[in-house]
Amino acid sequence: MKKLSISFFSLLLLVSVMFGAAYAAENKQVISGQAGNEETIQAIRENLSVEYGVKISVASDEQLKLVGLDKTIAQQKAAAINAKEYEAYLRNLIEQEKKNSNEAVAKAEAAGIKKENSKPIITPNQSIITPQSIITVEKNIDNAKARLKADLVTTGPTHLWGTVEQAWTVTGPAYGVPNPPYFGADTWSYNKIDGNRTVAVSFHGFLIDGYGTVINNDVSRYVEFYAGSY
Repeated sequence: MKKLSISFFSLLLLVSVMFGAAYAAENKQVISGQAGNEETIQAIRENLSVEYGVKISVASDEQLKLVGLDKTIAQQKAAAINAKEYEAYLRNLIEQEKKNSNEAVAKAEAAGIKKENSKPIITPNQSIITPQSIITVEKNIDNAKARLKADLVTTGPTHLWGTVEQAWTVTGPAYGVPNPPYFGADTWSYNKIDGNRTVAVSFHGFLIDGYGTVINNDVSRYVEFYAGSY
């Protein structure tokens, strides 16, 4: 009886070890699959960076915060995406963005805006009391909303722009831009045209998709604020 008990417990132990080994192997395959997909996605980013001559990278915490993306959610989505579908999606996005940026640059140059005069984006403190003539206005642009803080000079029916204080962008679901990619501006430059009736603004920054990928760090957007609209 004692011998039988030892054999039974030996068999039970052997089954437990085999089950544990099988579970560990299965779990290892899952983890390996996730890691492999992340490596594949990164390889796609690197290859397309070389092919298109753009800088594609993983977004920094600061960039994710600026566009309102959750880092953990973005990483989970990137780990789960089909690599071939992502490459096609990313390729199409890069080509479209190059077209958008080239058009924005051409419009900025036509408006007499010089990129070398660009200044860093500093979001104004809206709680500071300013003269009544200083207003903040907003317009939709591709993948974001542009804002301008400037002095609106009114003489009878004529509206003209005076001092331009700051321009910046906001983006993400919290600001009515529900779907990626999102544009985040780092710098801006401007020129007053049409006899000060219009402030033409050129923004320079980056574009991020919903997977936490910076598509390009040299993206341009152009917008005009017409004083007569306010």
